[in-house]
Amino acid sequence: MPFSPADILETARPWVVAWGVPVAYLVLCVIMNRVGKRLRPPIPDEVPATSNVPELHPVLLGALRCHEESELSSERNAYEIALAAVARMLGHGAATFTARGHATGIVATSDEDEGPIVTKKRHEDQRNLKERLIHSYGAHLRLAVKTAGLSRYDLDALKLVMPPDAANSSVEELCRHARSADQYRRLGRFLKDYVGELCSAGLAHRPNPLVYLVFNPLVSILACLWCVFGPAAALTDPSPAIAGVSVALIVAVMIFRVAFVDLGLRLTPAGCQVLAHASANVSWAATARNGDASLVRELADEQVADLLAVLLAMGRRDLAGDLADQLVYVKGEGDPDARGTSMAASFCARRRYIDASTMRQDLSPVDLLIKQTDDMVNSMS
Repeated sequence: MPFSPADILETARPWVVAWGVPVAYLVLCVIMNRVGKRLRPPIPDEVPATSNVPELHPVLLGALRCHEESELSSERNAYEIALAAVARMLGHGAATFTARGHATGIVATSDEDEGPIVTKKRHEDQRNLKERLIHSYGAHLRLAVKTAGLSRYDLDALKLVMPPDAANSSVEELCRHARSADQYRRLGRFLKDYVGELCSAGLAHRPNPLVYLVFNPLVSILACLWCVFGPAAALTDPSPAIAGVSVALIVAVMIFRVAFVDLGLRLTPAGCQVLAHASANVSWAATARNGDASLVRELADEQVADLLAVLLAMGRRDLAGDLADQLVYVKGEGDPDARGTSMAASFCARRRYIDASTMRQDLSPVDLLIKQTDDMVNSMS
């Protein structure tokens, strides 16, 4: 005798109660992803390469570039964008980056016979090697800022880069500040503080409030809990295999939430146009890096700083370093601290980090500072 609709509903009801909520959550994640892709305006790709930068401040440009939920919370992105603001200040006279003296270098340890005292000293040397390397690299490189007349964006960036109440610090001191545990929370909320300004400027907008309601962390936690307690309450005789299904659904809920749902900002056509302009700056810098030295000879120091700031704000630290190296060579005859060389280029140009007697590695002050931030974030996570 065939089942009636009532019998089918009665049979399916426990299973719907047991798995309906997490399965519906997974389906909503996929729908949200598809709808978001369809409604997202495209970023124009026909903007010609140019060295003229957008009028938007590098901090706001970086926040616009990191409009997605995970990017807005990235500590590395926050610090790199703060350094972009510093590079811009160097070109506009609000900061200076100079060398006082020269790098001290690392003295290689002698080959002594192994013994308890020598072994202990060698272990201590290994622990202190990083500090000694940073000291030899950055103790003579100093960043000085003039806070008078700076915008809020610059002042907020300096709070991340400079030690408290310091207007003049060496790169060594900046590295020590970048590794401080207090930086972790400040970096995590730095870009989020500019969400309102991006929305007010018409460059982005927040998602629909209903999206926040459905995909907020509390709902995700409830969906995970339902995977455990739903089957226990709805099924009269759950089998051991049910536990495996519950675990699989919990993992699926967490993965789908991260992979398919973005509660960050949505770009407007105006915001896409600004990012397209910044991408054109990246294209211009890539062309200049690939051998056209005439492009960089004509840049004034302020233009150099603005361009390097845009590259850092766009997450192209590698390209900023390459372009700075070329600028230093063209304008400063190969010396990162040569007179007449843009201070912003000197800030991004690569120098020898490790003594040649051990191992050579070229890092710019920007590279070294971001490396310290990465080490701090890894230690906190």
